[in-house]
Amino acid sequence: MKEALLPVLACPHCQAGLNLQADEYHHTDIQSGSLTCSGCDRAYTIDRGVPCLLYDEVGDLSQQAFSDQWQLRHEGDFSKRKLVWGLDPDRRAKWLLAQFIDPVQTGEWVLDAGCGFADNTYALARQQPEAEVVGLDFNHTLKDTARGADQVPNIHFVQGDVMHPPFKPGAFGKLCSLGVLHSTPDTATAFKAIAPLVASAGRLLVWLYPDPWEDPLWLPYYAVRDIGFMGQGHRLPLGVRRKLVNLHAVGMLPLFAGYNLLRKLGSALNPSEGDIFVESMSLPELYKTLAFGLFDNVSPEYQFRHKKRDVRQWFADNGFIEIKAGPVVGTYSGKRA
Repeated sequence: MKEALLPVLACPHCQAGLNLQADEYHHTDIQSGSLTCSGCDRAYTIDRGVPCLLYDEVGDLSQQAFSDQWQLRHEGDFSKRKLVWGLDPDRRAKWLLAQFIDPVQTGEWVLDAGCGFADNTYALARQQPEAEVVGLDFNHTLKDTARGADQVPNIHFVQGDVMHPPFKPGAFGKLCSLGVLHSTPDTATAFKAIAPLVASAGRLLVWLYPDPWEDPLWLPYYAVRDIGFMGQGHRLPLGVRRKLVNLHAVGMLPLFAGYNLLRKLGSALNPSEGDIFVESMSLPELYKTLAFGLFDNVSPEYQFRHKKRDVRQWFADNGFIEIKAGPVVGTYSGKRA
């Protein structure tokens, strides 16, 4: 943890500021210590450079499911290359920054809420060295993810829950949450929890699973969770779940390969939008990418899919203007009034 992070942190219970006790440093990063709330006196630990500011133990099976997923990814189970979803992190970050519309300002704080493997977080920090970039996640592998943080002067990691974010209101000029809020117990409540973190005139970008009747291309993917796993994938032992995912990936590989080919053709016809999402992959890598996506699909305890009108209404209800759907289905952005 870098001391520069302290001013934006808050107690997830009472939103009061935190007092820092640093015990051990590595270069300029605090490796161990504690944070004590100035309001309710709760104490939080800093472990291996990551402040743990969870509201409580999350209590659902999703935390362990995502921890398992990212642990497998750290071990190279789904891909030997540093790819997630088959996307190049640097091109993905470039696309994301374009969706914010307003350029990132010097000294501005940017939050990646639900950063997972944090390939996107690191790419954002590298591309915006004048900004401070924070990765937030509740998974137990975040300390492994954060091991390279001391080599990047403007990156920070916090273990916390998007339902109870441990940050001060208005702390972030830019906030993105991609593929996260729909896996909480209530997407609208999670949206309402992160919305106040965006500063006035700041930008919020989210990606959520689309309603299948608004985008039928998602129906085969949803069917694996709903029919193949009967919505109970999160209850299966990790080894069993992993094997069943592999079997489903074999069956869906021709469909996925065809979709990937169509996506490449679309990118060639419209390179200004699609090419940043395309990664040249061999057939084995396509299979691993598909298996990773299916594992992510079936593992969380919760998964909600949302209509465009509902998401737009959440933005409006939480004080955002200039609300629009992005070029990628499920992507929405807005500006804080």
